[in-house]
Amino acid sequence: MKYFIYIITSTFLLIGCNKEKETIDENEIPEWSIIKGYKNGEYFERKVEANYLHDESDYLLISLFFLDNNKNPKDWMDIGDIPTSEGLYKIHKPNYSLDYIRVIGYYLTLSNQGEGPDDWYDLDETFDNYIIIDEINKKELKVKGSFQASFIISPDEIENNPNISDTITFTNSSFELKIRE
Repeated sequence: MKYFIYIITSTFLLIGCNKEKETIDENEIPEWSIIKGYKNGEYFERKVEANYLHDESDYLLISLFFLDNNKNPKDWMDIGDIPTSEGLYKIHKPNYSLDYIRVIGYYLTLSNQGEGPDDWYDLDETFDNYIIIDEINKKELKVKGSFQASFIISPDEIENNPNISDTITFTNSSFELKIRE
């Protein structure tokens, strides 16, 4: 249930509650707060913030959006339930029946300039999916680390866009992010 609420909340934040299309305002994010690495072999660098979430325990959520030419979200990756302490953490597929917290990851594409989910991807469990928190400073609200993850088009979903890749892989990816409470 917790993960269902987590996905619904994330989707609501993405879509917004007004009828105008939402865009990501990168001007509100500090210049130093970035994720960089390789997505399917192509270098990327994005301004991003981590979200500090309070639940039964404290954890971080990193949402990475890829934008189209009009600054609308078109692809979206979440790594969530990241502990707020340094260490190496395996990334898992969401499992809605578990009663404990573990680091999860998922990826999806968005339709119509970010208005809603198009195609869902599952974590490729044959890949070594992990996130490393090298440094976390709760006073300065900064987190630093690296990750790699691979996602495959979900066999349980109808593929809405046959022109997209069936595998999305992030490698050599690192981040230094502002934490937003």
